[in-house]
Amino acid sequence: YRVFGLHENEINQKLRRLEETPRSKIGYYPMNSEVHVSLTVLGRSEEEADTLFASLDRQITTALGDFICGLDHNSMASVVGGLLRAGGRKISVAESCTGGLLSSKITGVAGSSEWFAGGVVAYSNDLKEDLLGVDNRLLAEHGAVSAPVARAMAAGIAGRSATGISVSITGIAGPTGGSAEKPVGTVYIGLSVDGKVTDSLFHFSGNRKQIQETTAQTALDLVRRSLLLKAKGENNG
Repeated sequence: YRVFGLHENEINQKLRRLEETPRSKIGYYPMNSEVHVSLTVLGRSEEEADTLFASLDRQITTALGDFICGLDHNSMASVVGGLLRAGGRKISVAESCTGGLLSSKITGVAGSSEWFAGGVVAYSNDLKEDLLGVDNRLLAEHGAVSAPVARAMAAGIAGRSATGISVSITGIAGPTGGSAEKPVGTVYIGLSVDGKVTDSLFHFSGNRKQIQETTAQTALDLVRRSLLLKAKGENNG
């Protein structure tokens, strides 16, 4: 189980009761911005082991819910791709502080051309204006690392790519560039879904590479959760 959005101790708290199950073992392995959880069972017969595994699997899945972002070798990007493909959708991205890392994660998935329209790395304010249509008044008033600019970037790439889903990233990966108001690790992620644009503020810690990695994964997770929510709504409707 690939888990994103919970620390190891938080996962342990949710699964502590299950750890007491005889003839089973649950392992926790932090991997970059995720925690990988393993389940091992022993049985006197293959049938007994399969039954125990199925029972614990259901309980782990219920306990961790949507914090499970993938299974086995399925990366967050591949899970997002599967959801997009299932819904007949495409995504586009606009990046600043991650410098193309999000696009790289997406294109690392075989067959991503089916659901990835493309991306723009707009590091400078000039390119944010020219390529994404961000109003220079927003940049002057709020700064490049701000909620209004994140929303404008998401809306801009959505309009230029004609995709129903777009995500944007603007932030300060460090080690320099931070301030008292916007310290290193400050990141805004914009999300455009069928014309509705939202933004989320995060404060990440770590070195430059760690902040970029967590930011890209968080952007994918926001898309994943949005797609799951939309799918549940359509199924209930």
